[in-house]
Amino acid sequence: MLVFIVLLLNGIAYGQNTFPAGVANTYTLGEKEGYNGFNYAAIYHAPSGKVYTRTYYGEIAIHGNNYSIPLPSISLEGTQAGYFYEVNEKEIWYYDSKRIAVIRNDTVQRIIRLPEETFFYSEFNKSLIYVYNRKGYIDIYTFSGNELVKKSSYPALTAKFFNAIYRFGKNIYTAAVEGDSLLIYELTPETFHFKQVAVYATGKAIIVQFIDARNLIVQLTDTKTTTFCVIENGTLKKPLEGEKLNNIFPLNTDCYPYGLKKMGDKYKQIFSVTQPEENNPVFISQDNPNLVGTEKQYGSFYASTGNKPLRIFTTVKKYPYIFHNSSANSIFSLQQDYTGDIWAGSYNGGISIIHDNVASPVPSIKKRITNGGSSFKKNMYLIDEGIGGGLFRVDKNGNNNKLTQDVFGFYTYISKNGNYFYLGTGGYNGLWQTTTAQIETGKPNWHKIDSSKGANLLNILTITEDTLGRIWCGHPKRGILIYYPEKDIVKTWLTDKNESPFGAFSSISDTKGTVWMGSGANGLWYYNDYNKEPSPLNCKRINHPLLANSKSITALTQYNNWLVISGYDKIMLLNLDSFYQKNKIILRYLNPQEAGFTSFTEQNTLLTSKKDSTVWFSTSDMLYQWNVKKWLGLPAYKVTATVFVQSGKNSTVLHNKKNNSFKPGFNSFDLHVRYLSPDNMPRYSSAALIKDGDSLQLPEPSLQNIYSIKNISSGRYQFLLEIYEADGSTTRYTYSITIKKYLWQQWWFWALLSGLVSAVILYLYNLKQKKRVAEEKAKTAAAELQSFKSEQEKKLANLQLVTLSSQFRPHFILNALNTIGAQMDDKPEAESVLSRLGESVNLIFNHAQQQKILHPFNSEWQLVQNIIHIHRQMYLKQLTTNLPDAAITDNYQNINVPLGILQIPIENALLHGLSNRENGPWNLSISISEKENYIVVSITDNGVGRKKSATLSNFTKHGTGTKNLNEIVAIINATNTEKINITYTDDIYNEADNKFGTSVQIEIPKQLNYGT
Repeated sequence: MLVFIVLLLNGIAYGQNTFPAGVANTYTLGEKEGYNGFNYAAIYHAPSGKVYTRTYYGEIAIHGNNYSIPLPSISLEGTQAGYFYEVNEKEIWYYDSKRIAVIRNDTVQRIIRLPEETFFYSEFNKSLIYVYNRKGYIDIYTFSGNELVKKSSYPALTAKFFNAIYRFGKNIYTAAVEGDSLLIYELTPETFHFKQVAVYATGKAIIVQFIDARNLIVQLTDTKTTTFCVIENGTLKKPLEGEKLNNIFPLNTDCYPYGLKKMGDKYKQIFSVTQPEENNPVFISQDNPNLVGTEKQYGSFYASTGNKPLRIFTTVKKYPYIFHNSSANSIFSLQQDYTGDIWAGSYNGGISIIHDNVASPVPSIKKRITNGGSSFKKNMYLIDEGIGGGLFRVDKNGNNNKLTQDVFGFYTYISKNGNYFYLGTGGYNGLWQTTTAQIETGKPNWHKIDSSKGANLLNILTITEDTLGRIWCGHPKRGILIYYPEKDIVKTWLTDKNESPFGAFSSISDTKGTVWMGSGANGLWYYNDYNKEPSPLNCKRINHPLLANSKSITALTQYNNWLVISGYDKIMLLNLDSFYQKNKIILRYLNPQEAGFTSFTEQNTLLTSKKDSTVWFSTSDMLYQWNVKKWLGLPAYKVTATVFVQSGKNSTVLHNKKNNSFKPGFNSFDLHVRYLSPDNMPRYSSAALIKDGDSLQLPEPSLQNIYSIKNISSGRYQFLLEIYEADGSTTRYTYSITIKKYLWQQWWFWALLSGLVSAVILYLYNLKQKKRVAEEKAKTAAAELQSFKSEQEKKLANLQLVTLSSQFRPHFILNALNTIGAQMDDKPEAESVLSRLGESVNLIFNHAQQQKILHPFNSEWQLVQNIIHIHRQMYLKQLTTNLPDAAITDNYQNINVPLGILQIPIENALLHGLSNRENGPWNLSISISEKENYIVVSITDNGVGRKKSATLSNFTKHGTGTKNLNEIVAIINATNTEKINITYTDDIYNEADNKFGTSVQIEIPKQLNYGT
């Protein structure tokens, strides 16, 4: 432990005033990951991969890789702290000073209340232990999954105990003060008694950091100044001044053996008390963080802040303050020199060199560094895009000179044999070439490879060389150029002339001679068949969803047997061994949480260090260093996927090995995809819901986990989910979903209905034919008059038949029957709809058989009541009606009225006006009054109105009900002195400039006649 004490006193890895340029990458866990609270007090990353969290305010939640489940039933109860203990993958216990909650399958099963509150509790031998230091006695309780059990009760010790338990491995300790001595006690598992194991003559003190019973740090409380004592290997050392230890954070027992050390206002360092010599990660947090959780499976840490928590990764470093100690913005050039130092050139002006994790500016350089750059011997060759800039040479001391005048570019390349230097110029076709010997002189002679030699590619952005010395160049939007140095000739393939299927943003030739080219929006291509002419037409494309068309491949490099690909918003690794030996694509990616990108990757700023093989790259606002070797050594977990169908508050788990069936009308829902793996990180995936018979086209991979499905039709579907796993493999899940059909969607239903309708029409036709034959036999003038009236009556009867078809049109009857079919299981409303429908059909057909034009008012009123009842059951459950009393309607029961005179306007009000109203209330009012020789029926609704309903999809634009009713009224009025009058009034309501509602007034003569 001596090394540990030295580290604590002197600072770990860096002195108090020296901070590293590279710090561990952090990812802020926010609302997107389900961390909706602030100031997290506990974060427990369980072996299953689930993360259990508790804020200081008591909000408790469970987090999977891409989902979160709040636990409100045990949240927001005032306790100082709370912890989690995972029993197995399905069960975990949450425990604090007041209660124990058993959580099984992500649901709180039960809560065990403690006899009284205590702050003296911990985990112990796969159980929970609670200690009560009551007056005169110490009572110890344990919980092993069922009930709280008292294990021991013995007389209390005379010492004054701290309200704290310390864990070291499987051992439990506590401490007390008696006089001027600090007493250390260990809990014995056999007797559940605390046994004294150490005594230290410290004076009055409190424990600042507890490692084990023989190694700890205490703060003296009986001195005027802050004084610390170190106990090392059981020996009390000389008191030390507090300033040397005030940056040590108390150890969190849940994070053992790791602690946290403050190095400055922003810099914090994680250290291990058991392996102090290990590389201790430093990270940056503007808040005062606390280490609240560790993740052993993947080697990451969790730190709480006053805001959102941080997840700290140790395989990726970021360099946030390399320019003027303020930013790492706009790194357009990233190079490594002959000593292994990293040079970062910014377009904002300036160059920084990173040596042994310290960033230093190159003196006197304020040039606007653009893309490209090469290191040759002791100099760096970079491009300045500022006024009067161009290619220039610079050394570490800032000594520099121009190599081109007012000619800049976007890429430089030194041939594999080290003899030639190439410059992809900006604003010119082709590229420039000189020898490295000449460029060392500072006054090179440039050989211009331009359009005179066939170079028609403007603004070359990338250059590489194949094993035969041919120079490949590219531009992402323009095409490909290949230069043959021995022949001094060029071939160009332009995309706008359809000469090349792609243009190149980045390129590299790997150790086996394959030329790789990353396009601007068309994936990754390669050329390795040297038996064929070098040409983009002889290149092949890597087909993988993560190399999608919509993202640029901005840079390429090689790490051992992996091709490193910078893919705009992600960094990927293509396994070259698998590619060459098995012709199989294995593509891994740096997880979005590990990367934590806040911007896109920069153009051709990607390299593999010759010094330590780490991979360096930049985004538009950050410089990163990736320890690929360490990262590849971490476990690569596959996720377990669970898919839920969510509709409102109801959710159903889909099964991928059987059909998942849903009721008719279940046509809008959400599909929630949940992932779980021990690393608790998201995965890229792609998913689509396709109907049987449709072609499959999965969308571009993303982190999306909720898919909204809207207004799909009945039928059989497949939900296809493709997950791109951490190990580079792809897992596909297929879920069969069936949306059942309504009754009216079955073919046999239509056949049955068609037969029924045909029979009715044939019957009515035969009746009319018999009547027509009888009328033709009339010979007298009276018979001619009767014939005239008969013809009118036939026309009217035909109109009424059409009206009947409109009123009880197939889709209305089918909807009613469909409601019945869906609700027949012990639901009385289905039977009542059937009853009312049958009654209305009976009334209408009886009237047709009697061959009369008019029928009694009470029959018409029965049709009205039936249509209101049916619509309420089928469509408008919350319909409010205001109807006249039976005593009023009974007064007019024998008055003759045309069939449908009331029923048609009321059905229109229900079907077209009220059903299209989105929000309640839904009101229908009918009143009956008298006016001289008339009865007056007023129908009022607050629906959308006739104008708006005409624009909606359910408005029957070709219906004839109202039209035929008007023709019937016209025929009857022609033979009556007192006429039927129907008046429509639109937009009777106006709210916030929204006009709606309709009123219909029908005046019917009390003495209405037509025929006999």
